[in-house]
Parts: sequence; structure tokens; C-alpha cells
Amino acid sequence: MAQLILSTYWRSSCSFRVRIALGYKGLAYEPAMVNILEGEQKTPEYLAKNPIGHVPTLCVDGVPYVESVAIMDGIFGCDGQHGVEWGVPISDEARVASGKR
Repeated sequence: MAQLILSTYWRSSCSFRVRIALGYKGLAYEPAMVNILEGEQKTPEYLAKNPIGHVPTLCVDGVPYVESVAIMDGIFGCDGQHGVEWGVPISDEARVASGKR
């Protein structure tokens, strides 16, 4: 099973939807809290993972994916019916939506 680390903030609705999706699929993840009120999403360390400077960011075995809809595409598959295993390469659609090539 892949290691999942979710950079999240408790009041972020985008982070919340990813947490719901991970829970729905039964995927264990480690939360990494980012305090956006204190600007932690704009630190050089966080911007190295997510140049946009937003939450959430889901790191899958060290590879960061950004934008909640793209992350959810990776969790559920693009049609919403077929989930993917994170040990298999993420779908091309999710990779493009996340800015990865």
C-alpha cells in the first residue's frame, strides 16, 4: 500500500472533500496540518510541494498531487465508479489536472 500524506487545514472545504473521499475509499493517510491563517502554505518548504500555495496536497509515496478535484479523480477514477490503487500509476487525466506531466 502506498504511503499517503495529506497536507490539510481543518476549515478548508477543498481539504474536507479529499478527507471524505479518502475515508469513503478506506485509504489510510497521515494528516500534515497547514495553518493557512498563519501563512504556512506560503513557506518555501510547502511551495516546493505545491507551487500554487493552496491546500490540499496529497503526497503519494513522496509524489505531490494538488487540486482537490484532481486528487479525487485519482482516488475514484474519472467516471466516479472505478477507484484506483495508489500503487498503480495515477490516471493520465488526474496527472494533467494536477499539473504533473
